[in-house]
Amino acid sequence: MNEQEAYKTVVRNSIADDDQVKRYARTAAPERKPALRVLKPVAIALAALLIVFGVTMAIPAARAEVLGWFTPSSPRDYIGTDPKDRESVPEIDGMIVDASQNRTEIKVNYAADEPYWREIGETFSATLGETIYDGRDLYLRIDFEGLSGYPVFFNAWCPSLPADALLPTHLAAEDGTEPENHLTLTLEDGKELLAWIEAVVRPVDDAFIRTFRERYDLHKAYEEETATAWREESLAHCKANGARAVAVVNIGNPDEYRFFPDNGKTLDDYIDENGYLTLYVRYWAALFSMDPECKLDVDLGTVQVNMRAYRDMKTRSVLIENGTAALSGDAEINDWLFDVDPANGVESCMVNLDGVRLQVINPGTVDILGMHDIQILVTTPDDWSEEQKNVFVRNLLLDVRIDGDLTIHYGGGLRDNGDGSYTMFIDLSGGIPFDRIATMQTVTLTPALHATSYTEFAITLHVSDEK
Repeated sequence: MNEQEAYKTVVRNSIADDDQVKRYARTAAPERKPALRVLKPVAIALAALLIVFGVTMAIPAARAEVLGWFTPSSPRDYIGTDPKDRESVPEIDGMIVDASQNRTEIKVNYAADEPYWREIGETFSATLGETIYDGRDLYLRIDFEGLSGYPVFFNAWCPSLPADALLPTHLAAEDGTEPENHLTLTLEDGKELLAWIEAVVRPVDDAFIRTFRERYDLHKAYEEETATAWREESLAHCKANGARAVAVVNIGNPDEYRFFPDNGKTLDDYIDENGYLTLYVRYWAALFSMDPECKLDVDLGTVQVNMRAYRDMKTRSVLIENGTAALSGDAEINDWLFDVDPANGVESCMVNLDGVRLQVINPGTVDILGMHDIQILVTTPDDWSEEQKNVFVRNLLLDVRIDGDLTIHYGGGLRDNGDGSYTMFIDLSGGIPFDRIATMQTVTLTPALHATSYTEFAITLHVSDEK
């Protein structure tokens, strides 16, 4: 089986239909265990995200691309680093609520009466750390002590290992399923927000993983010697060093705040006169191999989030220097997710790009977090079929160059406008180092189809110091 065949097998076996998504997001736990109290719409969306992300991570090339997103240039990575170890960015610091303003109060509500889960429940300890709201997402750092961090440790080491190294932990189900970790953030009247947890790879974790890789061939992860060594040594490492995670909640800006129909409030109604939001934090871990099975349920305490400080960020405008790219010539499109010609098994085709046009309709803005809200209108030839249009826009990428040397490969979100055109939405947050954002002047957007970048059709934007 070649790589393309393997790719197609993984994706087709993993594409989530409605029933599968709902099954993963089902919130009713067995009667003897506490219910997994998840807001259903949020849970279903999160489950879909986890399924798609899991499929992507199973594909080597895509996995490498995804991991490139997680750069040390986002609020997540900023508060995931100890203040003494990070280079201070005053504008970011101004949005952070220090850990001393949060109150950690541990209460274990439930721990499964099973090996390791029982010990985790008996010895559970964690500290609520810094919080930040950047005008879009809310971040909360959590430091798990000792064995308490073992459920999130899988997520910490996964990005550093080969794509096919699926080493089990002691907490895995019989089918190898690892526990999923979540936070429920509760408002003062009981309304809930669901957060997902992203483990942080600290220097001590990276050193452990590197040393382990030097001693074992992780491409032979299922050999008993390697699997046993991983289980024992990762457990010992976690007992000695714990784990760190950052919880993320997508909130949006104030115009997008969630509306609670039963009381007519939005999230803005819960913010006090000083701009702070108080949240009660509950951490839970569960297996979703078949039916949801709660393994751990712990109240962590309360946190404060400054919901107004992001307004003080300086904003720079973006000017269009060359806002149109009219493509031409032939290009090869490889589409592994859906065959171009399923009957004949054709997986690539030559496409004439005459008539394809990209035009900037909103150049966006720049602040210390990145470049936001760029919108590009993509039009395709009238004689293309709907399938041809969909295949093209699904393969369309942009090579984004910052001041001529920093390149980011970007696949923006696309909206079908219903008239044969599409709008590409671009948000370059978390991909540009903070020091580069402060000085960036020229941004070049080059259309790309897989390995081919069409530099002759580049769009150029200029970042102005004017607001």
